[in-house]
Amino acid sequence: MFEMHADKADDQRYIVFKRGEFYEMMGKLALPPHYGTTSSGKQEIAGKHWDCAPIADEIKRCAEAACLGDAVVIRRQDVFAAPALEAYANAIQCVIDALQQVGITHDGNAPSMVDHLRETADYFHEQAEKSYGEQRKVPD
Repeated sequence: MFEMHADKADDQRYIVFKRGEFYEMMGKLALPPHYGTTSSGKQEIAGKHWDCAPIADEIKRCAEAACLGDAVVIRRQDVFAAPALEAYANAIQCVIDALQQVGITHDGNAPSMVDHLRETADYFHEQAEKSYGEQRKVPD
């Protein structure tokens, strides 16, 4: 996944986890025991007697509220990923070609829609190339 900027595609905007692994990781981080130092300097275990169910429920509520409902994840290791990513890049290139046919190429000094689409197509083409170069497997 990526965010377009005026000058380059940035695939650092998103982080992807499998749902179960995310909740397992958050649970391990959120649940006691937590060790800390009191204001008097004494080492102490915090949360030994906490009811952690509300913490887990809040983590799940916040995660579900923040998740993207319209996102699709294609793993490069998927045997179908390379051709799918290549097809997506080619579809974008078809739009670029159509825009250029009607004379839409640049919007003055600002990056144009064509430039933006070209960067997007290049990004997905690069992802397809990476996928072709990786060991691939049937999706899990």
